[in-house]
Amino acid sequence: MSAPLATLGEVLSQLEPSIGSSDYGEDEIADLLQSIDKELHAVVAAAGIDPSLFPVRVPKGRITAVLACPAKVLAELGSEIEPIHSLRGAVADVAAVGAAMSPRKPFELIDVLEAVAAIDPENPGIDMWRNANREEKNLYRERLEPLSASVQTACAGVPQDWVVRPQFTSQVPFVDGKVLATARYDMLLSKPGMPRSAVVVEVKAGAAHSDHRADAFLYALIESLRSGYSPLAIVTISTGDIPVLVEAVNGGVLEAASRRLVAAAKVLVSMVAHPNEAPAQQPGPHCMVCPLRGSCPSVSPLVAGGSRD
Repeated sequence: MSAPLATLGEVLSQLEPSIGSSDYGEDEIADLLQSIDKELHAVVAAAGIDPSLFPVRVPKGRITAVLACPAKVLAELGSEIEPIHSLRGAVADVAAVGAAMSPRKPFELIDVLEAVAAIDPENPGIDMWRNANREEKNLYRERLEPLSASVQTACAGVPQDWVVRPQFTSQVPFVDGKVLATARYDMLLSKPGMPRSAVVVEVKAGAAHSDHRADAFLYALIESLRSGYSPLAIVTISTGDIPVLVEAVNGGVLEAASRRLVAAAKVLVSMVAHPNEAPAQQPGPHCMVCPLRGSCPSVSPLVAGGSRD
């Protein structure tokens, strides 16, 4: 698309004429699926994994992380997200879905929070909000109201003949189900009876960055392999300078994403097969937020000094 679009509705209107015109057809997608499966068959066969440990899951959200640093991924297993960040993410997701599904006036923050509590009652941010005093709630409101309003504006205008499926879980089995690639889309939109009309929407509570673009390509791959049809586009909604970012889907995008999927699956299969071996340490900008940054011998020099003081 030549110029940034302001709303999800505008994106869908511009994409609609291209339904069914993908340059990467069902045969190419089937070949790609077979190619990935063949590679992973060899990986699993060589790993010698205890059958009770299957399936090895390859979640979309872990692919970028494990390619950046396997040691960081292992260190973060079981860690909890700070309540305010958890609540921000939930508010963004709920506000986006509400705006996409309803042509009514924008929802107030309290309505969005009540929806979060109903949909995700275990979210630690809900208890944080309920237990906050007046001053704390005002501070939270200052952070949450602009986010809710921004996301609702960006997701407005979805035509009523598009079906919105929130929190859509997609999975693709490989190696006879021994490896499972998974993703959960914040929204999957399509037109009834038109399987080539899929648009995947991901909502971010902050500004978009390069990892989000890589994630978009993985969404495109997983949806293509799941359905047999490549989606029209992957749309990222964020609070950045370009609140509605559209990534077109083509063969190059899918093939590049397939290479990343296979590379990440190899690492995860190896980690499952050799749980007593220390995973590889790969320094980079991610060291800034790694729980091991104070003790890791491979920590990036850019953060080593500050992390060890």
